[in-house]
Formats: sequence, C-alpha cells, structure tokens
Amino acid sequence: MKPAVVLSIVLLSTCLPETEPRAANVHFGYTAGDRVTQPGQVDMAVTVESHAEIEIFVPLRLEGGSAWLERDQLESVEIQSVSSENEEILRVVSHRGSQVTVEGASRGTTRLLFRTARGLAELTVGVAEPTRVELRYEPRDGEVSSPGFLVGGTARFSMVQRDAAGRLLSGHGAPVPVHVDPPGAAVVSIREGDTEHADVRFDRGGEITLRPLGGAAVSGEAVEATDEHVSIDLVMLDEAGGATPLEMVPPGERRLLLLSVTHDDGRRLFGLIGRTSLSSTTTDVCDVVNAEQWHTDGVYELRSDAAGGCVLEAYFDELSTTFELPLATAAGSPNGPSDEGVVEPDDGSSAP
Repeated sequence: MKPAVVLSIVLLSTCLPETEPRAANVHFGYTAGDRVTQPGQVDMAVTVESHAEIEIFVPLRLEGGSAWLERDQLESVEIQSVSSENEEILRVVSHRGSQVTVEGASRGTTRLLFRTARGLAELTVGVAEPTRVELRYEPRDGEVSSPGFLVGGTARFSMVQRDAAGRLLSGHGAPVPVHVDPPGAAVVSIREGDTEHADVRFDRGGEITLRPLGGAAVSGEAVEATDEHVSIDLVMLDEAGGATPLEMVPPGERRLLLLSVTHDDGRRLFGLIGRTSLSSTTTDVCDVVNAEQWHTDGVYELRSDAAGGCVLEAYFDELSTTFELPLATAAGSPNGPSDEGVVEPDDGSSAP
C-alpha cells in the first residue's frame, strides 16, 4: 500500500492550491456500516445512475491485500468541504463526518476535491457502465451443478461488476445488470452501502435462471423445502474462500464458517437469509456471530475465546444439528502459530 500512498501525494501537489497543507497518509474506501471496504484506494469507479458512500481516513493498521478495515483499525478524517471537478460526471450528494455520498451522473472521469481537518486531499473517480458481471457463492472452490432455490427465500451472492477497461465498479441504486428468466420469478437488488453483493428473492417455484451481464448464468429450480427433506452441514472457509473441515482454532482468533442446507435429492439450497441460525453452547470457549451482512447466505464467524472444546448448534427452521470441534490448548498450538484471518471478499480476480 505504501507506493499507492506516495502516488496520491504526488497527485495532490499538482491539483490543489500550493498555499494550503496537504493531508498526509489519508486513504479512501467505501463505507459499509461498521467497516470500510476496499481500503487504500487511489482511485475508484462507480456505475452510472448509482450512489456510493466514500470514506476518508488514516489507517491505524493497513495490511497488504486487506479487503476491509474495522472502525477500531482506522482514524476518521473529518470532511470540511468536498466538491466534484465535473458535476456532469459525478455529483456530490451530501457529506457528513468522514463520509461523502456521490452519484454517478454520466460516463467519464473526474476528481473529488476535499478540504479536511488534516488538510487538502483529492480522489480520482471514474463513472462507467458495467460490461461484465459475475455472481459467486461460498465456498469458492465448490461447484453446484444444479442448485435449489427456496421459494420465498433470499440468497446473497457475491457480485463483481467491471467496466470495459476491467475496473471494479461499485454503487447501489442503479438497475442491477442481472436478468431473471422467466421474468418476475425473482427480484434482484443491492443493499444500500453494499458494494460487493446482490440479493436475490425467489418469488415462485419452477426453473429460474439468473443471467448476469457478460457473466456465467446460475440456474436452478425454486422449491419448497421442509425440515424432513433436508440436512445441515458445516465447514470452515479458508482465506481463498475454499471449504476445509472443522478444525482447532487458537484462542483469540477467528474463522469463517459456512452453514449449508442440502435437499434429499442432493441439491444445495440457496435463499437462506433469515432461515438459518448458528450458536455456541460453550460460550466460555467460543462464540458465533452471523456474518451474512459481509458475505453470502449461510456464513458465520467463529470467535475462539479460550482453550477447550467448542460445541455449535445449527438450525434450519426447526431442524437442528450439533457440531463439535476442539480448540487449541494455547494460541498457536498444537499446530503452531496461525497467520490466517477472516476470509476476505474477492476482488473478482479468482475463479468461482
């Protein structure tokens, strides 16, 4: 990240008044609730007709490749004023604290000029139409040849949008470039503030195909599912989003878990938002929080608090299954120090 910061400072010196100080070591990312996603940006790109919330901050900890930062890992930089060099391309809707909301008005590239409590800063922002969209799910190393969709359920897919130049696009509020066949069988939407996912609500039964613009289609049958015809499985997700067996987790560390539901006919079911839960019955040893806000449906975060055995209880509607996994007796043992962290959202560079 350091070369990018140096580059941004050079740009500042050529684009802003020399008489005012430049803000040192400021970074940009997208505001996403209690997190800032895609931190350390030198330039950004949003879709035409969409809104995006951009955050300016100084990182307290910014590791290479980090896909997000928690609030306790950054220091917010208060925006005193902000303007767009070209409102016909990018409009400033509002700003508050360290966040500015912008709207992509038309295709092109311009700059946001900031006056902050730390000095002047600028950010290059492109506005473009998506030309390729990809829908993905966890685990990323798994293949679902014939998925099932729960009628009335909502699935959350990772969504990567790129323009003709290959830039990652963000934003919400614009028409989602995913066609549903047959029309009306499902509704695709993007949550406000979410730059990385698409929610799909399946409104009726039968065969449904999701056709993202320029990307691979996802097809399956929307079905009703009852407890007596499904089973629950639980796996860990590694840093690449691949599935691994449940294993020991050193105290003080975290891992992502994927709770999946499979129909008796072998189809994995999508549309689990609000239909599953995962909790710890050994809260002195481990705890679990729902991570679907940051990932696809069925993803939870395991937090190891102490040495001992961890017992988890998973639910789909009224069906429950218990899973046990041992935790290490001390940080880093018996498998040695662990350098794995939570699974980071994909930037679209890896295959599903």
